[in-house]
Amino acid sequence: MVNKENQNCRNLRFKIHPTPEQERELDETLEYCRSIWNHLLSIRVDLYDRFGLSVSKSSLERYLKHLDYPIHSSVRLDVHQRLCFAFDKFFDDIKNGRLKNTRPKKGTFIKRKDVPCGNNSSRFIKYDGILPKGHPKFKSKEDFTSFRYKQHGNGWHLDGNWLYLSKITQKSNPIKIDIDRPLDGELKTCTLKK
Repeated sequence: MVNKENQNCRNLRFKIHPTPEQERELDETLEYCRSIWNHLLSIRVDLYDRFGLSVSKSSLERYLKHLDYPIHSSVRLDVHQRLCFAFDKFFDDIKNGRLKNTRPKKGTFIKRKDVPCGNNSSRFIKYDGILPKGHPKFKSKEDFTSFRYKQHGNGWHLDGNWLYLSKITQKSNPIKIDIDRPLDGELKTCTLKK
């Protein structure tokens, strides 16, 4: 995303050409992000179902700092913020009457069992409850397709036609990127989509 003076932000899309090793690292980062999403969601759902407790954003964020995932901290934090935004939207929809009938009806609820969570994807949480329509869902590999670095210079930077990503590329081995137009303005975020 590029921010120009006295203008709104613009999204620019460019194709990247990672090496096979970098592509594997990108896929692993995406899998870690999906695992974090499912893990944080399972904590919120499980605590609410068992004890009727709602977890605050700040306590989840503190918990997230102690998880040992080999990805950049801003990427981890962005997954947390996306989940919080999904919950805010869900509660706003209920409050404003866009989700009036949340009783179980055929086709409006999803039942999930064996939800993967944590650093080890072989561990599963048994979840036999139902998630209402509009509730943030557990993500499969097909559902989670992007991750984001939030700040230029903190985790990512662009040098000519080369993209440097923290914890993915080394200084001597950046990712080649096709830039077909000059970049004017200030670079803000970098979102990588599969």
